[in-house]
Amino acid sequence: MATVQRQSRAISLSGLRRQLLQVRHVLGRSPRFFTAAFSREGLGCARGRALIWGKFRRFVLTVFPPVARHLRAHYHLSGGCENCGASCNLLFRCPHWDEHTHLCTVYEDRPNVCRFFPVTPADLRDRDLVRKDALCGFAFNPQPQTAAQLMVLPSPPLRAGAPLSRYGLIESKTACPGK
Repeated sequence: MATVQRQSRAISLSGLRRQLLQVRHVLGRSPRFFTAAFSREGLGCARGRALIWGKFRRFVLTVFPPVARHLRAHYHLSGGCENCGASCNLLFRCPHWDEHTHLCTVYEDRPNVCRFFPVTPADLRDRDLVRKDALCGFAFNPQPQTAAQLMVLPSPPLRAGAPLSRYGLIESKTACPGK
């Protein structure tokens, strides 16, 4: 009985320690956020305002992990991180991102904002604002349609004189510019 109580106390203390580390991490990054937000690259340009809004939105969504999990499932998240560092450089560089190894130095104790990235497709758009040259390993896939859903989809009416390529019946010559 005493062993079970010690184990449960150890589990609760480790969970509390993790939460305190996450709070300390967020508070430690706050001055960098405010410095970057009130700079010319922050509120002074459209790209910066989009990144600020994205950071705020992700922070609020990840305060409630069940909501973040639901949104990721709703948008059909697939794939994994390619360690390109783009999500670690949104508005400012994360102090835990190691540019040489391309790894997070606090990966096991990373905050929920990092743990749940990306939450929605808007997060990948924010990432693309920072780094367009590298493809992201994450993707949000549309829900696959069942055969029953495909059967009830209305098809556009055929019109006299309209090219058949418009309806997907034959390929148009402009679709294959090499021919």
